[in-house]
This record gives sequence, structure tokens and C-alpha cells, in this order.
Amino acid sequence: MNITKKINHLVAFSAFLAAGLVGVTVYAAPRTEVVGGLQWTYETLRRNSDNVFIKKVVPADPSSAVEGVVAIPSSFANGKYKVTSLGSKLFSNNLYLEGVEIPSTVSYIGRNCFFRCQNLRSIKIPAAVVEIDNSAFGGCKFLKTVEFEQGSKLARIGNYAFANTTNLASIEIPESVTVINAGAFAGSGILRMLVPDSVKSLGMEAFSDCTELETAVIGSRVTIINSKTFSNCKKLQKVVLKSKYLSKINRNAFFNCKSLMQLETARPMVEVEVDANAFKGCPRKF
Repeated sequence: MNITKKINHLVAFSAFLAAGLVGVTVYAAPRTEVVGGLQWTYETLRRNSDNVFIKKVVPADPSSAVEGVVAIPSSFANGKYKVTSLGSKLFSNNLYLEGVEIPSTVSYIGRNCFFRCQNLRSIKIPAAVVEIDNSAFGGCKFLKTVEFEQGSKLARIGNYAFANTTNLASIEIPESVTVINAGAFAGSGILRMLVPDSVKSLGMEAFSDCTELETAVIGSRVTIINSKTFSNCKKLQKVVLKSKYLSKINRNAFFNCKSLMQLETARPMVEVEVDANAFKGCPRKF
């Protein structure tokens, strides 16, 4: 490999790491364009590709801020480059962002993309989005509404993606989702959780510290209730486990669920491997 190719590969690899994108490679140098009073920095995802991810956004006027309701562009360069991914930390820790319009072209929302955007009130997720990565909306404490567009293709909700969204009282998880990772909704304000039958994997601490949660229904394809899945859900009264193939309820799965009185299972509990501390701190044994 000659020196020029080595440099090109190093540039691509550095951009890949900075973007927080999984399974893609960035080749071209960053480009910038001013749209809607904001300066957007974007890069292509593959060699000779017209699909781009947005890496950075700043005010075009340095004396102003990225604030209010922001409309993310669907394309750049007069439509030549289509926006398909929102990069890591794109809006993170922005205290002035109240709303955002995500274009229908986007299929990936990066890690920490909206992390601790504490005044973000609502979000609509386009149908094309297949992955919401780790901590994408974590710490958005005033987020009240999450709407998934009809026909959603969402498959994965990342670690702590909606953690500590304390004002999020309800969310309807699309039936396309197959994976809900660790701590995805930990510390949220959800009152009732319905995990659809499409979900195969439910991570540790997925709903831990949801102190307002009262009812949870877990879909028929979840066969293991992992450690601390519902730990410290102090108002949780009723849980329905729909899987006929439920095999394990792990340590501290329902730790300190002080109000849990009803547990409905499709499989007899005598056939399920239950850790001795799975229901520690609950008012009754199951």
C-alpha cells in the first residue's frame, strides 16, 4: 500500500470513529452547507455514495444558537446528497432545542444524538428509521411525546436510548422491533409498558427504576427475563409474561417491586428456572 492510500484509509477510519456509526465506512472529506440559518457538516457513508450522515450543526451566525424547533435537511447540494444518518452527539446537551423535524430519509439515529436535550418536548420518528442507538434520547427529562410513524421499520432500541426521560408517560413500541437493549427505558416515567410479540431480546435493566410503572405485558418471544429488568419499579402491580417458552427469570429481575401482586405466565412457573433473588423485596413469592 502506497503512502497516499495509507493516508486515505486513516482519514476514513478517523471519521468512522468520530461519527459513532456502526458497520459503515466514511470516505469523503467533510462538507458544509448553510440551511435554515444553521451550518451543517456532513460526510458520505460509502465510496461513490450519495448517502450522507450529519456530523455537526452550529449556528451560521456565531451570536445565535441552535434553538427552538429545528428542521433537519433531507438532502444537501441541491438534492445530490441524501441524509440517511444522524451522527453521534449531534444535538447533545443542547438546552435550547425544543423540537426537531427528522426527515423521512433518515434510517439511523446515532449514539447520544439528543442526549440531555432537556427542553426537547416531542419527537416523531420516521418510518425508515431501523435503529435508535445508545443513549440517543437519554436524559431528555421533559420529553413527553415519542411518536413512531405508521409503517415503522424500527428493529433495535439501543442501550439507555430513552433512559431518564422522566416525563415520558407512554410510548407505543412498533411491532417491527426485535431488540430492546440494556436500560433502554430505565428511569423513564412510563405508566404502562407493552412489549410487542416481535421482540426477541430484552436487555438487563430495560425498565429498571421506572417508578411510575404500574403494568407490564411482555411479548410471546421473550424467553428470558434478565437481571434487574424491572428492579425498583415500586408501583408495578401486574406483569404478564406471554411466552410459552419462558425459560429463566434471572437475579433481581423484579427486585424491590414493592407493589407487585399479580404475575401471569403462559408457562407454569414450576417449569421456569427462577433465581432465588428474582423477586427479592416483593410483597409475595411467585
